[in-house]
Amino acid sequence: MKLFIYLLFISLISCSGKNSGIQGQRSAEEETDYFNSPSEEYPIIKNSKYSNLLSDCSRKINVSSSCYLDELPFINDQKGEDQIQKILEKTIVSRDWMGENFLFLLNKNKD
Repeated sequence: MKLFIYLLFISLISCSGKNSGIQGQRSAEEETDYFNSPSEEYPIIKNSKYSNLLSDCSRKINVSSSCYLDELPFINDQKGEDQIQKILEKTIVSRDWMGENFLFLLNKNKD
């Protein structure tokens, strides 16, 4: 259930308002080229065991070409690992601040 709540709040993280909770963080309004610059998605953890699959799997538009669960399993399917680490291993972002804010949210809501 907590995972669902975390994912639900991703849209709030991506807003990065002036009171985002991270000191020194620039708001979206302060990023002058933000909406005009091209973006490329990349894994938060660059060398995770799923980093090579994430971008490809996230761009699949039909079921017949989608990734299989044995390639990219659900986060909760891997027992015994740190929950935050498991989430971050399967997260892609288009801006560094998105990953930083998401990590901040996960750490703040561990319990």
